[in-house]
Amino acid sequence: MLMETQSTFNTTSMLKDIRYDPVLSGVIPNSSQLFTISEPVDIHRTTRVVSITYPDSAYQWLEEVLDGLIDFGNRHGHYGIINLTEDEYEWLDLVLEELIYSVGNNKNHLLAPLMELVIRLINDYEETYVPKLTEQFAKLAEEEVIKTETEDEIAAYAFLAIGYLLWQGNKKEKSLSSYCIATELKPTCWEAFYNLGTAKGKLGQSEKAIVLFDEAIKLNPDSGQLYLNRGAAKGNCGQYKAAIADLDKAIELDPNNVNAHNNRGRAKCQLGKYREAITDFDNAIINGHSSAEVYYLRALAKTLLGKHDIAIPDYDKVIELKPDCVEAYNYRGISKQELQKYKDALVDFGNAIRINPDYPHVYNSRANLRGLLGQFDDALVDSTDAIRLKPDYAEAYAHRGMANIELKRIDEAISDFHTALKLANQQKNNNLKKFVEQQIQKLNNPSPQDREN
Repeated sequence: MLMETQSTFNTTSMLKDIRYDPVLSGVIPNSSQLFTISEPVDIHRTTRVVSITYPDSAYQWLEEVLDGLIDFGNRHGHYGIINLTEDEYEWLDLVLEELIYSVGNNKNHLLAPLMELVIRLINDYEETYVPKLTEQFAKLAEEEVIKTETEDEIAAYAFLAIGYLLWQGNKKEKSLSSYCIATELKPTCWEAFYNLGTAKGKLGQSEKAIVLFDEAIKLNPDSGQLYLNRGAAKGNCGQYKAAIADLDKAIELDPNNVNAHNNRGRAKCQLGKYREAITDFDNAIINGHSSAEVYYLRALAKTLLGKHDIAIPDYDKVIELKPDCVEAYNYRGISKQELQKYKDALVDFGNAIRINPDYPHVYNSRANLRGLLGQFDDALVDSTDAIRLKPDYAEAYAHRGMANIELKRIDEAISDFHTALKLANQQKNNNLKKFVEQQIQKLNNPSPQDREN
């Protein structure tokens, strides 16, 4: 044997030095949105309504109404007194019939502002004496300008309501168009900027979302929800310190805001403040946030602090809530391995592979454990599977290199370590780089004891 290397499979060393960042994986594999952005507000003016799911035909009808109203606005530049054509008048009359059937006298219905807008447009058409009077009386003409502004405000709430319903109906692009028009018609409507920012944030346009939340906060600086979503958008842009500042404000305004505590915990994890993060996750859970995500993140923070015994119950809870969460099985296996519960750890790794045989990280975890147990042939297979699924998996190359050394495949080991070193440099993984350089140095310059072995 060239040298004694079994100690390099020490589980603590491997977990610390050549692991991938578990916080970035999230509960859902390949999730691009790490920080939770709340849904658009389901309000028009100040009235909250219950969200209802409508058939596809209803959303299609609403899209047609939106297109018709956009056409009005493009032609006239406002939603005040409009000289409708007869065809437009008849179309609006049909729209009103549908709204009367759906909305009726319910002033709290989400589409009540749309119904009010349509009624006023129709009334303006029917009251043909209005333009004649304005030609004769300058004072009335001035009042008409005021009315135009009022009509645009009503139209803004109508577009806000349409945008919300279209968002619920998964008509994302149309929803964005409707929200944009609402911000133009009523630049003082914080709800419009909030909803547009929220929609863009959920679609991954975090930088644009931040700008819109800035505007909303200027209009409504005492809303914890606005700071929550701006903080989430900043977090998704990697601006973790700025995100924490916003989330601090959100919690100051609403101490029981579970999403704010959860998001702040995430941001603190990204900055390595795991103890503080655990406190945030504790508060989120105490205040009713019982999702698999928050238990998973709290478990990871405990794992990264080496508190494996108290991390395992959280992983248990994740698996109870989300039985197909491969990440929870993987990291519970790592914690069990740290506690020298090797058989239980192998069971967890096996369950993760059964649930998702294309998840490379669990093969890497199992390779580490099998190396520790002296099962070098199996460790080699697992590392190779991890590399097959993730060709740039630097840690897996390092694990395979260690297995190759034990199997006296020195050339293959050197090749693996050089690949691992190249990838570690590209990925700026300094811990792995240092570890691999040490192994290459040992292979190139073995000690007298190594030569004897």
